[in-house]
Amino acid sequence: MLICSVILSSLLILISVLLYHKGHHQILLRITILLWHELNCVA
Repeated sequence: MLICSVILSSLLILISVLLYHKGHHQILLRITILLWHELNCVA
């Protein structure tokens, strides 16, 4: 469970950095919400 949350957090950071540099803030917000929702379901 801990390893899974670490992996998802790393993916979240990676995606957020990539999208932030491209300026897709709305898409970033939706992906963030989706990822944290998935994390809550897994945990």
